[in-house]
Amino acid sequence: MGFAEVHLLQSEKLADSMLKWQPGNLHASLISLSDKPTNTLAVRLFKNVQGYMGDKALPAPTLLAQDIVATCLQSTELIDEIYCQIMKQLTENPNPSSEDKGWQLLSICLDMLKPRGVQKYLEAWIRDNAREKQQRLTTLLHQTMYSMDSKAHGIAPSDSDITAFLERGSKKDIKEITKALPYTRPEYQPRIWRSVLDD
Repeated sequence: MGFAEVHLLQSEKLADSMLKWQPGNLHASLISLSDKPTNTLAVRLFKNVQGYMGDKALPAPTLLAQDIVATCLQSTELIDEIYCQIMKQLTENPNPSSEDKGWQLLSICLDMLKPRGVQKYLEAWIRDNAREKQQRLTTLLHQTMYSMDSKAHGIAPSDSDITAFLERGSKKDIKEITKALPYTRPEYQPRIWRSVLDD
């Protein structure tokens, strides 16, 4: 086997391992981020993910979840990163308790954080991996993506908000995003095609 083939094999193994559960620290973000401070935040958030899921001994899991959501709302570039981190930690996770907490954390994020670019991959991943949780998680994703009632507008939840969500479920009503809305005329005055052609 030549050097190029060995290098390619090593790269594929590294990429494959990056997409699976790991017990240790994350040393860099999973997706490309704009600068070093944001990458540092991503690494810190991964510890929160591990703490919430019980893979690290950290206190107050609800506060860890609150910090994840608040940080992502403050730095929205991290939203897709946190979804990738949670999917990673739910893939081939050997601990059923950790896995249950991971699905719980994913549902919190789906209720409060609107994905910026990974929504199609996230939806496909949920379809392939969530089993009996698929319908609820997909509904949460669609509600956050398309509902005007979405919380993903910069308002960070309190720890009591997260506790209430875990006890009660999402406040969002799927009927509100599936019902037909009345037509309203646009505020702008569209130009007719003839005027565009005459320019």
